[in-house]
Amino acid sequence: MNNKKVMIAMVTPFTSNHEIDDESVVRLCHHFLSMNIDGIVVCGTTGEVSSLTFEEREHLFTLVKKTVCSKCELWIGCGTNNTDTTLKYCWQAEELGADGVMLITPYYVRPSQTGLLMHFSEVASRVKLPIMLYNVPKRTGVNLEVKTIIELVNRHSNIIALKQAYFDSECINRLLSETSLEVYCGDDGWYDKALELGMDGIVSVAGHLSVQPLRKMAEYHALGIHSNKLIEKWKNLSRMCFLVSSPCDIKTMLNMKGLCSDEVRLPLVKLNQEERQRIIDYMKKENL
Repeated sequence: MNNKKVMIAMVTPFTSNHEIDDESVVRLCHHFLSMNIDGIVVCGTTGEVSSLTFEEREHLFTLVKKTVCSKCELWIGCGTNNTDTTLKYCWQAEELGADGVMLITPYYVRPSQTGLLMHFSEVASRVKLPIMLYNVPKRTGVNLEVKTIIELVNRHSNIIALKQAYFDSECINRLLSETSLEVYCGDDGWYDKALELGMDGIVSVAGHLSVQPLRKMAEYHALGIHSNKLIEKWKNLSRMCFLVSSPCDIKTMLNMKGLCSDEVRLPLVKLNQEERQRIIDYMKKENL
């Protein structure tokens, strides 16, 4: 039996007026629970966190927590490119009863490794909750290097996990062999490689639709079975989730499943008819 965790990087459903859609939030949570997921990450990149106010973050997380009722882990994205603001969000997470906070590397400003070390150390030393670091260079413009991660783990016992959305086998192997860090795949497209490396699971976007392929891939890997068909099927779904701009694509898919609207907040926009048709054709073909 495999013990790979599957967590969902949850979208934030909006109404036609671009307010948080409470009914859809509850519907999505029940959908996740029906799939027996291990955790939900609220207010992450997929949740359009940069468009959410402090009050909206509290409302959204409180609603998710009330709906889930401790049936899975609840993490909340608190990372920003400002250390003081990051701390403010982390303290909010503590008050709301989160199981942990996910901290993305500061985006846009592109700090040095010394700056990253000082940023995360400042937060970790002033926050009681477990911390999951989030490394996604293609979105932030900066890579959290392995030596920096190891130094952070050695300094702070509450840094317990890493969402790694950048494939670097040498980095991942070192972290798994030299630290007690839980290392999660942060990119659906290379989960097969993550399993080969011995990573601890995944924080998934494509899992909004189904986590069964993820469970099956982990089961097959544990049994020494390699299924090109299953892997390619999952990779195709992953590509469709990032066809145009996440989370616009996955929201379109969820809208077709009747789980939430495809509304997004500017500067994101809904898919045009041609883009939408590609997803419609794909979902019909795959019977999703």
